[in-house]
Amino acid sequence: DCAIAAQINLAQAYLLTGKAPPRPGNAHFQIVPYAVFKASDGWIALNVGNDSQWQHFCTAAESPSLASDPRFTTNPLRVQHREVLFPILNELFLQRTVVDWCDHLEKARVPHSPVNEYSSVFQNEQVLSRGMKMSVTDPHGKPVDLIGTPFHFTGAELPSPTFPPRLGEHTDVILGEFLGLDAKRLEELRKAGVVG
Repeated sequence: DCAIAAQINLAQAYLLTGKAPPRPGNAHFQIVPYAVFKASDGWIALNVGNDSQWQHFCTAAESPSLASDPRFTTNPLRVQHREVLFPILNELFLQRTVVDWCDHLEKARVPHSPVNEYSSVFQNEQVLSRGMKMSVTDPHGKPVDLIGTPFHFTGAELPSPTFPPRLGEHTDVILGEFLGLDAKRLEELRKAGVVG
């Protein structure tokens, strides 16, 4: 359900026309530029959602010629001339670092995001404050980092993180406490090969 709903613009276009849209890769099919671009030291996602943001982007990019180019002044024109615009943007993005782009785009209030490597993700202050990286200890006393849960409910505390159970580690507890099987029955099940 979510996967279909997330494709609303493409899926709806298909339902209206009966034609499968071309594969846009990381770019948006109907909004330009709404894609991932390579900066001099990494990648950045740019989401120019309207014509005002396009003008702000051109200011941040210090490119008045792009702002006034009649092929790019409106989103329908940018979509129409995407094949001309993207090579220009690709060259433009290579001229700055990700941090520099983010600084300029932030000041211009243009939606964007650096494309982070996992090393950056798990050092991010927000990720750490939300508990999305947690440490547990394995049965041998070795610390192991795990991904935390994205589910946080107001008024409810999350249980303390534990190492994932080993195969069969809780078999006796589950069968004994929850199903009421006694030690004799558990031993019978083991001998019969039902329980490992």
